[in-house]
Amino acid sequence: MLPNLALESNASSFSCVRFLPRIGVHIAPTSTATTFLSTPTSLPIYFCPTAQMRGGHPLGELNHTRAAARTDVVQGLSNVSSVSIPEIGEERQRILEEGGKPAPLWWQLYLKSDRKASEEDLKAAVKAGATAIFYTMDTPVLGKRVNGHITRVGEPRPDRPAPLTSFADGHTVGGDGFAEQQ
Repeated sequence: MLPNLALESNASSFSCVRFLPRIGVHIAPTSTATTFLSTPTSLPIYFCPTAQMRGGHPLGELNHTRAAARTDVVQGLSNVSSVSIPEIGEERQRILEEGGKPAPLWWQLYLKSDRKASEEDLKAAVKAGATAIFYTMDTPVLGKRVNGHITRVGEPRPDRPAPLTSFADGHTVGGDGFAEQQ
C-alpha cells in the first residue's frame, strides 16, 4: 500500500469529482490562443525539451519542429538533442520556404564545464531562431537513474556519431543518453 499511496489518494480524490454537461446551451465562439511567457501560441501548452528523440524515431527532433509549426505551439529544444541546433535551424528555414511559419523556439541550456562551448551553443540556438532560453539547473550532480538503465532508451546507433555533452561537475552524457562520472 505505501508505495502506491499517492496514486491511491489521487484516484480516491478524483472519484469525488462530477461533471455536469450543459448540452444545447448557446456559447460564443471560443479560442484557445493565448500568450505563454509573452509568446503568442495557439494553446496554453508547449512541446517540452526532450533529449535523444531519435531513440524513438529516425527524424527525432525534426518531427518536433514540424509538429510545433503545424500547431503553432511553442517548441522547447533540448540541449542534448539528437539533432543538432543548425539542423533545427535548417528545418525551420525549410518550413518558411514552403510557405509555413515556424513555431516559436525556446532552447534548453545545461551549462557545460567548457563555458566557451556553452556560449557557442547559445549563439547557434539564437541563430536557429530561439527567442528564449530554459536555463536548467537540475543536474549539477547527476543522481542514479535506475529506470533509464533498465529501459536503455537511446541506444547508440552505429550510423550516427554519438553526441557528447560535458557538464560543470565533470559528468558527461553520451549518445546513449546515460551519464558517466569523469
